[in-house]
Amino acid sequence: NTYRWYEMNLRHFHRWLEKRSDHMPHLEEITAEDLRNYLSELRNLVEMAEKHPEQHPKNRVRSHRTIRGYYASLSAFFNWAVREEIIEKTPMKNIPRPKVPRYIPDPFNEQEVRALLTACKHLTDRSSLRMTAMVLFLLDTGVRIGEILSLKHVDLDLEHGQAKVMGKGAKERYVYFGRTTKRALWRYISLARPEPDINVDTLFIGFDGRPIQKRHFEHLITRLG
Repeated sequence: NTYRWYEMNLRHFHRWLEKRSDHMPHLEEITAEDLRNYLSELRNLVEMAEKHPEQHPKNRVRSHRTIRGYYASLSAFFNWAVREEIIEKTPMKNIPRPKVPRYIPDPFNEQEVRALLTACKHLTDRSSLRMTAMVLFLLDTGVRIGEILSLKHVDLDLEHGQAKVMGKGAKERYVYFGRTTKRALWRYISLARPEPDINVDTLFIGFDGRPIQKRHFEHLITRLG
C-alpha cells in the first residue's frame, strides 16, 4: 500500500545516509546538498545500468521513474516535518523534481504477436475469449491500459469497427479496429462477458461482474508474456 511504499523509500535514503558517515545526522542537519548527492548517485546508477546492464543485477537498478518516487517520498516527509514543527524549513525547497525520459517503445513483431495470442488460447475458455479480445483491441488501436479498462459497452460500435475512448484530460476520441478484432470482441460479448454488477457499464469486466483493476490486468499481461 501507499504507506508501505513511502516507508520503503525513506528507509532507502536512511541506509544511504548511514553508509556515508559514522555520524547519522539529525533531521534538521540534513541539507539540500545531501539530497542532491543522493539523487545524483541514483541517476548515475541508472545511467551505468543502461550502458552495461550485464554488470548490474536487477535488484540494484533504479529507473528514472523510481528515482522520482524517492523524490516524492522525501518531499512529502520533509513537508510533514515542517507542518509538525519538527524542522523549520524543508531542504527539498529548491531541488527540482527529477525528469523521467520519454522512451518510444518498440512495437511487437509478428512472432511476438503470435506468441501472445497463443498464450491467450491456453487460458480457460472465458478468460481466453476476454484476453484475446483485449489484446487484439490494444494492438489495433494503441490505447492505454486505463483507456481500455474504462471503455464503456455503449461506446463500442462493432458494425463500423470503432470505439469512443476517454483519454487524458477527459478528452474523447475515436479509435478504429479491424475485422479480426471485431470478431474477437463479438465472441467475448456473446460467449464470455458475464452479467455486469449494478452501475457497471464498462465493456471488459471481471467474472464477478465488476470492473477490472489496472494492477490485475497488468498481472494478467505479465503472465501471458
